[in-house]
Amino acid sequence: MQKAPLSYFLKRLILNAFLIQTLLFFLIFFFTNVCKGEELKKDTGKIKRTTIDTNYIKLYNKNCIIRGWVDYKVISLSMTPLDMGSMLEKSIIYIPNVSTSMGLAASYKFITISYSFKIPYSTRKADKYGSSTYRDFKFTFTKQKFIASGIFRQYKGFYIENSSSLFTSWLEDKTVDQRPDLQYMYLGMEGFWIFNNRKFSSDAFFTQKDIQYKSAFSLLTMADLGITQLKGDTFLIPAKTGYSGELSDVTKMTFYSIDASIGATYSWVIGHRVYISPILFGGFGLQVKQYKKPEDDLLKVRLNYRLNFRLSMGYNSRSFFGGLFIETENVVMPDKKIFMMSNVLAINGFLGVKFNAFKNVHLKSKKSKK
Repeated sequence: MQKAPLSYFLKRLILNAFLIQTLLFFLIFFFTNVCKGEELKKDTGKIKRTTIDTNYIKLYNKNCIIRGWVDYKVISLSMTPLDMGSMLEKSIIYIPNVSTSMGLAASYKFITISYSFKIPYSTRKADKYGSSTYRDFKFTFTKQKFIASGIFRQYKGFYIENSSSLFTSWLEDKTVDQRPDLQYMYLGMEGFWIFNNRKFSSDAFFTQKDIQYKSAFSLLTMADLGITQLKGDTFLIPAKTGYSGELSDVTKMTFYSIDASIGATYSWVIGHRVYISPILFGGFGLQVKQYKKPEDDLLKVRLNYRLNFRLSMGYNSRSFFGGLFIETENVVMPDKKIFMMSNVLAINGFLGVKFNAFKNVHLKSKKSKK
């Protein structure tokens, strides 16, 4: 039965208030810690930041970086109905037919813009697993103590990885259940705070702009504010699974999340150029879940849990760098009616160059002032 308009209006009001408050909090935190920055003192060929220990971090006046990479990424979305109407013994595991992508990033001073996309003809057989599209856009500010990023990520076209265990008909036709209509979207912001910024360089880890000259340890915090959406033209839980619970007719799930995590890192440096830097984060947050149904929307507030591991390793010099970046992330989204979890494994091989741009323009402007 459809709920009263007043109740629906109140739910929308609560949801909008939550989004506005969290967005304002993040923006205030961002502008008070990033935009003010640290004072820079320039001399011949090098940049000295007043709070950096130059025995551990080397900085050079390369204001531009171009980076390219090839990325192997596996993302899976699993959902397990838990209410009494469920007849499923295992989770429904959705996977896009995208495993290999490539990308390009450009940095100028403390701003980085990156874009990645699927490599054509690098996927599994489209007639069996379907066709998927993928794009990823990221905008990053990197400062000495704080890093902030805006992220947009989208997949379209999935298949059910465990079709053989879910559907009895699989034994007859051996086909994988495809969902070309299914779309996944993430839009969000994340921020990192570096505690030991005197000895551990955020630029050396995230952009390789600086050089981590000696090994160093640091604690970090990570904050994440995002919207995750999964939608399809038909029910997200296929009717032929036999599921008839409360969420059987849901066509779209939207999750509004705000998370906080604590992490630690230790950067091993060999010969002042080779580095191995792992980071482990763990935390939890508040999540507003919105389930779209034909007659009405369900709105719930729950806690979610996050575990993130990143490993950056490679060679970093004054003019070029290269290496390997590995990231795994598990986000658990429990509910009384359905248990959901997203898993990501990404292996990224990258190469990049550092150089000065617009140097002549700056010299001309200084001469004109004289």
